[in-house]
Amino acid sequence: MVANDGRRLAETLSASLAAAGAAPCVLATVVRTAGSTYRKAGAQMLVPAGAPAIGILSGGCLEDDIVKTARAMLAEPAGGGRRTELMFFDLMPESEFLVGYGKGCSGQLTVLLERVRPGDELLTRLVHAVELMGVALVYEDGGGLTTGDRLVVEGDGGLLAADWGSGAPDAAARAADTEALAAALNDCLRGAKPSSLDLPGGAKAVVYSVKPPQDLLVFGAGPDAPALCRMADQLGWAVRVLDHRPGRLNAEHFPAGTRFEHYNPETLGDEVATSPASAVVVMTHNLLVDAEILKWAADRPLLYLGLLGPTHRRERIYRWLLSQGHDLEPRLAGRLFAPIGLDLGGDGGEWDIALAVAAQIQQLKHGASGAHKMTVPGEPRAAPAPGPAPRQAAVVTACALDQDGGEPAAAGQRRGVAR
Repeated sequence: MVANDGRRLAETLSASLAAAGAAPCVLATVVRTAGSTYRKAGAQMLVPAGAPAIGILSGGCLEDDIVKTARAMLAEPAGGGRRTELMFFDLMPESEFLVGYGKGCSGQLTVLLERVRPGDELLTRLVHAVELMGVALVYEDGGGLTTGDRLVVEGDGGLLAADWGSGAPDAAARAADTEALAAALNDCLRGAKPSSLDLPGGAKAVVYSVKPPQDLLVFGAGPDAPALCRMADQLGWAVRVLDHRPGRLNAEHFPAGTRFEHYNPETLGDEVATSPASAVVVMTHNLLVDAEILKWAADRPLLYLGLLGPTHRRERIYRWLLSQGHDLEPRLAGRLFAPIGLDLGGDGGEWDIALAVAAQIQQLKHGASGAHKMTVPGEPRAAPAPGPAPRQAAVVTACALDQDGGEPAAAGQRRGVAR
């Protein structure tokens, strides 16, 4: 559900959702930000019982307070304890030194903690999302909506499901809230950034998107493939390694989550599944096999198609295909990255290649320029203006490390509770 720790978070959360006997956990979601913050709305971390937290929401010790509160929630009886807790962190310059942050981030962060309920069908579907979904998560009661309620739409804009709580229903308010959320969710599916909404019925909700892991197909299980697969695995991508030589498909050399597929280059077809979001990297080191893969890929919409090797190698493949009656060069112009990867320098070793290729896929996936950030003009900020804590939030003071870098002081102390 999030990058980097996304797979580990999803697996742990999935286990907790699947059975009441599994280790309980608390899901923490950033629901509102203002100013400069480390993570933005929709970012998540998971706090399992008896295990380290997965994911980060800030670059410092805000996690200490979040984990402490989550552990307290997990210690309460499952049926009678808190199901949700809203936490507010003020890192603005005029307040952070007074309350002990000292982070210099110049922002505010509101985080919703939810004790995960086994069997939560909607959350389970989000964990196992195979396509883009838009999510609205209520973090403050109002009208007929309750903190923790969700509304989800699929990538085509169709309503998937709604999980409304047991709050006293106000049909008119709920209808107006649902309409406002649906409009925001469709904007999110079209690429709008996550946002926090004040709904007509008085509730507050965050709207963000959930994307399945990046699908990466690596054709060729040679000695340079594991580096790319390991880097992709660290990014939380779903990695498939394909080779026409079954003996090369050795799990010992690849990350644990790697899937392996054997194929016949001469009959390569729909048995290898792809989507318009898939990234394909061709690195078999065999000209004729590479040619067959390019023939297969030419008719498929893909996010990325890269071919390992220098320019003259690509041209040799094109000439061979043309001699066989396949003029692929016009069809792959502007689609095929060959030579592969961004120009990052290095000696051309397997890790240099892995970094260059992964960075290029990441750039295309997010529609970024790939330029130095210091040369990219800043975007106009549409984030909410700084303000007071949400009325249902606990106003928490985080820790400040002492000057000698020792243990956090006053971790988890509450400066007050706003209700």
